[in-house]
Amino acid sequence: MIEGYTLIIFGDDWEKHPSATQHIIKGLLINNKVIWVNSIGMRAPRLNFDDFKRIFQKTCKAILAKKNIISANLTIINPIALPFHRINLVKFINKFSIRNQIIKTCKLKERKKNILIISNPIATYLSDIIQKDLLIYYCGDDFSKFPGIDKREVLRQEKMLIEHSDIILCSSKNLSNIMKTKKDEGKVYYLPHGVEYAHFSKQYVELPKKIKSIKKPIIGFFGMLGPWIDFDLLKTIAKLDPLINYCIIGEYTKEIEALRGLKNIYLIGKVNYDDLPKYASCFDVGIIPYRSHERIETISPLKLLEYFALGIPVVSTCLPYCVDVNELIYVADNAEKFYYAIKSALNENKQKRLLRKEVAKQNDWKTRCETLSNIIENKMNDQILGHVKK
Repeated sequence: MIEGYTLIIFGDDWEKHPSATQHIIKGLLINNKVIWVNSIGMRAPRLNFDDFKRIFQKTCKAILAKKNIISANLTIINPIALPFHRINLVKFINKFSIRNQIIKTCKLKERKKNILIISNPIATYLSDIIQKDLLIYYCGDDFSKFPGIDKREVLRQEKMLIEHSDIILCSSKNLSNIMKTKKDEGKVYYLPHGVEYAHFSKQYVELPKKIKSIKKPIIGFFGMLGPWIDFDLLKTIAKLDPLINYCIIGEYTKEIEALRGLKNIYLIGKVNYDDLPKYASCFDVGIIPYRSHERIETISPLKLLEYFALGIPVVSTCLPYCVDVNELIYVADNAEKFYYAIKSALNENKQKRLLRKEVAKQNDWKTRCETLSNIIENKMNDQILGHVKK
């Protein structure tokens, strides 16, 4: 594993949603210093309550807690930044502001070996505000497909990031193939998602109040409830058999209103990551009811291996990420087939469940951290050899 580096990350908000980037960085914290810069936003705010609420919360965080030292090796920076990234003056102001925040932290830590990791491509214009030995683009999604973002600016920033990155990490094979058409293949690496196996494989005796009264069988889902979820499919399968109960865990959205009124669908709401396995341990089957959506074509859901670690059968709609695990999951391309796949999964033998747990154990985030460490060490050695030859 790499040691003695300072890792500066431009990513999402630390621990708001435990992202793949956060899981990997947590594995590198033991022997390296981490400066995590919370999200600078990917789109200009609109005139609605939700956006104004988020602006207020982010502003308060930035002003009241400019930096937050979580541990000896982890510092969180709440950036003071304006979310209008297409305007050059705003970019200049943001660069000046965030550079000052980072430099103060770097001086405090007295580190020299810097690796900059960007998982939010809109932050590319900030990549020159600090000296670095390596620039890594961690590409976990096709960001241009995000709803509501400034697609033109995201694509422009991402193009620059791809051009200047020393290493490009892709979480799915489709993303990797796309990146290889845009950049030298030697800089593109397929680094699939992992799972915190010990966290999700625990056994629980005491169950949460919200779920312990729900009768078996329980078909469960946890995750973000965005426009990529096939809510029509969920409604249809719930109506096909009122004796099968569905437990949906995730932050409430407008789309979820379509599920209200069905007596066998239980909307639990958002659950903290630490408590999630307690709820999910009640599931008899885990589902991934994604509809055909342009954003979904390139992703690899974190929940797939998390379901595997729980040992439960998985039923998914037919999408690209199913190809590598089609022997371990049930795949259906319409609501009726999805329902019958659930029925088959409920009668599955225990041997297949044990096999899923073994696959999850082999794909722990620790393994991904070791892979990334090897990639970084090899790239650093290549740079040293390159300097010697010159």
